[in-house]
Amino acid sequence: MHDDKKIELFERASIPSAVAKLSIPMILSSLVMVLYNMADTYFVGMLNQPVENAAVSLAAPVLLAFNAVNNLFGVGTSSMMSRALGRKDYEVVSLSSAFGFYCSLICGVLFGILCCLLQNPLLSLIGADATTKSATQGYLFWTVFLGAAPAILNVVMAYLVRSEGSALHASIGTMSGCFLNMILDPIFILFFGLGVPGAAIATVIGNAKTLPMIKQFFPMEVEGRFQAVKEGDTLSLGRHELTFVMAPLVHWPEVMMTYDTTEKALFSADAFGTFGAMDGNIFADEVNFEQEWLDDARRYYTNIVGKYGTPVQNVLKKAAGLDIQYLCPLHGPVWQENIGWFLEKYKRWSTYTPEAWTAAIFCGSIYGHTENACEILASRLAEKGVRHVRIFDVSHTDVSEQVSAAFQCSHLVFASATYNGGIYTPMETLLLELKAHALQNRTVALIENGSWGPAAARLMAKHLEEMKGMEQIAPPITIRSAVKEEQYRKLEDLADLIAADIAAEE
Repeated sequence: MHDDKKIELFERASIPSAVAKLSIPMILSSLVMVLYNMADTYFVGMLNQPVENAAVSLAAPVLLAFNAVNNLFGVGTSSMMSRALGRKDYEVVSLSSAFGFYCSLICGVLFGILCCLLQNPLLSLIGADATTKSATQGYLFWTVFLGAAPAILNVVMAYLVRSEGSALHASIGTMSGCFLNMILDPIFILFFGLGVPGAAIATVIGNAKTLPMIKQFFPMEVEGRFQAVKEGDTLSLGRHELTFVMAPLVHWPEVMMTYDTTEKALFSADAFGTFGAMDGNIFADEVNFEQEWLDDARRYYTNIVGKYGTPVQNVLKKAAGLDIQYLCPLHGPVWQENIGWFLEKYKRWSTYTPEAWTAAIFCGSIYGHTENACEILASRLAEKGVRHVRIFDVSHTDVSEQVSAAFQCSHLVFASATYNGGIYTPMETLLLELKAHALQNRTVALIENGSWGPAAARLMAKHLEEMKGMEQIAPPITIRSAVKEEQYRKLEDLADLIAADIAAEE
């Protein structure tokens, strides 16, 4: 408020006019506050959940305790400011307002911390029992533990602004917060089905394996805040009702999916996820998924879940019995259209069935001669009509991309130089990764290079023998340093065999 307006209000205006300007906004804001205090109880009551109603009522005395701090710094500071304004001592006005602001902020933070640290005795003191403890604790978490400081500041700042004669501005600020609360209450409580704000957050929902896993990772006490559920159990959140689907080893042993029967949404944990950052579109049908996301979805599956094909198949059978309108993974876009198309991809990946009838050539070259052999083979395959042949430099391509390609393609060629009497290290890493992710049922071919003691083919074959259904289409091709006429003919013959096999399968 400008000084001339302050002078007009405090020194020149008639008493009835001054009282009206100061009191009417206060009366209006007080009436709105009455509605505000009833809002939580009213909208939570619409859920017809006695426990949640009780939580709001039990928390009321703690919220009323805010008034002590409000009055201490709000009334006291505003009185000091008003007297200083009467004396035109603006330095004291400034110091008083700063004192009131910082003290109320500090006390609000301390109030929230103390209530959090002493929550168990506090809950007992206000009368929360085993039935109402969890819901009351959740409501207090948001309104007191986190909300004490902003709630106290809101009231104290209204006092300070009002002391300068800006009663209308103070009331607008107070009422806007109240109206916002009353608007958000039905949205969060009814539309989102959250019940008492934060109640669902304060209680950990999980299966029997979840609790020990939490304790292994986090030094936190969840006893009394943990509700165990099992497959087929239901949990009501008001408008929303949840059921649970166990999905062990997809990809952790405690994994559990959640199905919202109201929205027909399956929250699928790691299943149906993908690498990649969202760019503003959250639904799969809003992006060109096949072109822009499918490679990362495959890479995600093969490298994270790929080993657990049988558990994935079991989950797919369970999912077939659900009416899924929304597929909501932990990572990547949400599916609301063409869900069956994506499920079909998972069926192929989880049964280790090739997604594309083509060849992927994995090249471990040191001086370039092994790479030359791979390029000759790829060119010959293309001439024979094999499409989408890909060469991967195992030294420079991330192994996760190579694992993904191996799951995708029907025919795999491993070409490696002999290194220190063994397999070239990046190639051996790839083979170990494929074995660890249980890749199987592929047609393979081997190429080795060695100047004086080629051994890579024999050692690569040992790794492949430990994997299921890895069938060699031809004997290994051995290169002595560089490709000669004899190896060129063998590469052409290998290309003919692979091309004919692909054509027969297609």
